[in-house]
Order: sequence, then structure tokens, then C-alpha cells
Amino acid sequence: MRLWSLDYSWQAGGFFFLFTSGDTIHTIKGNLLVVDVEATIANDASVDVCGGGYDVEGASVEVRDGENNLIGTATTGTNKQADVPGACEVDFTVNDVPEVAFYKITVGTHDGPSYTLAEMQRSNWKVSLTLGG
Repeated sequence: MRLWSLDYSWQAGGFFFLFTSGDTIHTIKGNLLVVDVEATIANDASVDVCGGGYDVEGASVEVRDGENNLIGTATTGTNKQADVPGACEVDFTVNDVPEVAFYKITVGTHDGPSYTLAEMQRSNWKVSLTLGG
């Protein structure tokens, strides 16, 4: 999405208006799947994966550029039971992220992957992350 701004000035003869485009911004939608491999292998759905040490519910999400500048923040949602026993997932949405060459995503204290602009465009600004093992 491109933001537009309206600039105007008064000069003899009246107002002059100029529409100018601003930075291109995006919304990153993400999903973090947290897996306890032992619980998954044992088919044990009773293990509290997201609340048991990973602490990803309500966690901060940071998006940084290639220069390590903070360019977006969000908070993860509520834990959801995943389709796999011994796993849960949380979603997040980071709004108003500027278009840059590289994106690094961190959830809570867990470092995440880096993506190029081309990779983010190909994924339609959606990321799927996995934690645990």
C-alpha cells in the first residue's frame, strides 16, 4: 500500500495543491507453531507447550531491517491448539512495515529468520515460523 499526502500552499492567484506519494508500507501476517517433539511422537495432547517454557502467548514481535533498525512491532495473540498433538500456535500481525531490502523477525526472546524483500513479496507478506524440537 502506498500512503499519499496532500501539500498545499498559498500563492498569488489562489491555493495550489500537490499530491505526493509517501513510503510504501505493508502488513506482515505471521503464525508461530510451537512443537514439543516428544509429546508429538507420544501423541500426547495434554502437554502445555506454549505455556511450558516457550512463553509465546502475548509475546512481543519485532521486525528489523538489514541495518538492525526497528521497523515494526506487534504482540502475539492467544495460544491455539495446533492440529498436531504436543503443539500449539500463535498468530501475529505487524502493521505499517516500510518496504526495505531485508526483514528480521523476532518473537519474544526467540530469534527468527531473515527474509529478503523478494521473499516477502512472493509470500504475500505472510510468514510461518516453527519453534521447538
